[in-house]
Amino acid sequence: MKKSELKELIREAWSKKYKKSIDCSNPKGFSQKAHCDARKKRQRGEKTKSKSVTENYVLKSLENNYPIELQLFDKGTHLELDKILVPSGMRGVGIGSEVMSKISEYSDRIGKPVFLTPSTSYGGTSLERLKRFYRRFGFSKVKEMGDKALSRNMFVRHPK
Repeated sequence: MKKSELKELIREAWSKKYKKSIDCSNPKGFSQKAHCDARKKRQRGEKTKSKSVTENYVLKSLENNYPIELQLFDKGTHLELDKILVPSGMRGVGIGSEVMSKISEYSDRIGKPVFLTPSTSYGGTSLERLKRFYRRFGFSKVKEMGDKALSRNMFVRHPK
């Protein structure tokens, strides 16, 4: 199977598969808990507030188009990428690169820098490899005082 065929297959199945896989009796993480809370409210016939839990999340729609878990927050003055997780069996085919390109394009369009701290917490094999990956998208170590005042993260990418 070609990489492009694999990507297309993954894109079609991810949204339904991911949503069905969430165990609302034991949600993992903030976004799953929020999803489950909203699901329960809708099941009771209540309206959900669009600003409640997802107010600061941006580009969550990427989770519908790619087999990823994403936590990208708009903090007002800047964006913070807390999590981008590509499942281990799907790494190496360019999914992470495509998503990072979308995040970079979004940052450029709205004129806000993106901050992050590379971490192997979500399955990355090497911290140095992750740093090289992020540098390919224009990220560099935070050095300027203005950036340090905005975020405690290690890396920043300024909009172009």
